[in-house]
Amino acid sequence: MNDISGGLSLADLFQATGLAPQELLVIRHTLKPDGLRTRADAIGPNLLPYVRERGIQNSRIPATPPRFWLNFLATTGLRARFIIAHENHGEVLAERTEDRRFFDLQPAPVFAALSDRLVIEWTKDAVNWAKTGDRATSMTVVEISDPHTGRTPRVSHNHGGRRASRFRPVRLTSLGFRDRWDMRQRRTGTTRHSH
Repeated sequence: MNDISGGLSLADLFQATGLAPQELLVIRHTLKPDGLRTRADAIGPNLLPYVRERGIQNSRIPATPPRFWLNFLATTGLRARFIIAHENHGEVLAERTEDRRFFDLQPAPVFAALSDRLVIEWTKDAVNWAKTGDRATSMTVVEISDPHTGRTPRVSHNHGGRRASRFRPVRLTSLGFRDRWDMRQRRTGTTRHSH
């Protein structure tokens, strides 16, 4: 049965990029004293060395990990905000130890327009912090917007005394979603309106 609610899931975003779920690994990072300590660590240069080093025992990362790793940072509850994608060029065997393995990861442009803007709802089994793309397709897209900065929002309109804050909506065409609107249009029977 087709979903006519207009809701988006990671499956929709995967399809829009043209990447197969099997090519993707979705990772949910949390802040902790022995890892990424602050949000600045997670969105800065400390993320790559942290992500590329993985344990061998009881690892959630498959023995042969997918090509692209999508990194999310846990926010509140089960929600997580997309940070960056890395392309996996394989394990660096020369660096392997008895209990650790290291991967040659490089920043990738996958979901680049959604960096620090895409928020998803992780599945209820948050202990499973890494999932292959085929196990992450049902994760719901909660929002695509700029992160809250703590500043007072600027006012763009005044509707009956209510203030509406200005935001920068995502342009679906900039994300490779040119066919996405047409697909939704066919499923819902809606038409595109010009302004």
